[in-house]
Amino acid sequence: MGVEKEIQIFVSLKAGSKIIRKSFVLPKQRQWTVYIYPHAHVDIGYTNTQANVEIIHKRNLVNGMKLARETANYPEGARYVWNPEVMWPVERYLKNATPTEREELLDAIRKGYIHLDAGYINDNTSVTADEEFPRFFGDAKRLEKLTGVPVSTIDQTDVPGMSWGIVPMAAQFGIKYVFAPFNGSDRTGLADKFNFKPFWWIGQDGVSKVLFLQPGDYTPGAREKGFKYWPLMAGQKDPNKLLQIVKTDHPLTFI
Repeated sequence: MGVEKEIQIFVSLKAGSKIIRKSFVLPKQRQWTVYIYPHAHVDIGYTNTQANVEIIHKRNLVNGMKLARETANYPEGARYVWNPEVMWPVERYLKNATPTEREELLDAIRKGYIHLDAGYINDNTSVTADEEFPRFFGDAKRLEKLTGVPVSTIDQTDVPGMSWGIVPMAAQFGIKYVFAPFNGSDRTGLADKFNFKPFWWIGQDGVSKVLFLQPGDYTPGAREKGFKYWPLMAGQKDPNKLLQIVKTDHPLTFI
């Protein structure tokens, strides 16, 4: 545990009639706050059929709410929060939800069990037309009105291509923060020069801005979780054979 200043530590070890005493200096330690972002990467139609991907991510919402309810009495900071990563799973869930299921999800958002990020999908915004940007944030803003909970973040995972045009549009919609773990493996996944260097990304108008953080790539998580899960899920056309729960073999290393 970190300490705010250098301290002297005294240790005594007794074994029978023998006593060993030792002292040492524990230097000042930096205090760390660790933030964990529980989410599943939304990759529509790349790892599986669109229909099965929808099943998986809607199931994630249900399991996320369940875990959040089970930890609701934990100390603040230890309670479970699920991040759908993008709005697509939420929009898909609400499309066919019963009135009870709909209210359950809205209540989970109000209670902080579910945290929404504003983008509809992980979009290549470099090819997004001007009229598409309002639609990109539309679902998040509608839910913001329904729940009264501000949506002020974007998560852009894996997909490259965040264009300059997203800055004034995000600012217009009250979105202040961009969280962008990149691919880290192949294609255009090696753009690491901005890793762990948060900066204010200022729009071409010189006024609008978002706080941009690229926290390295997301590939190490996939490696630690274990690539053996890939063939069990990818390309599995039968929805009844999809894994209900995916558990990592090495949870501490994964975190």
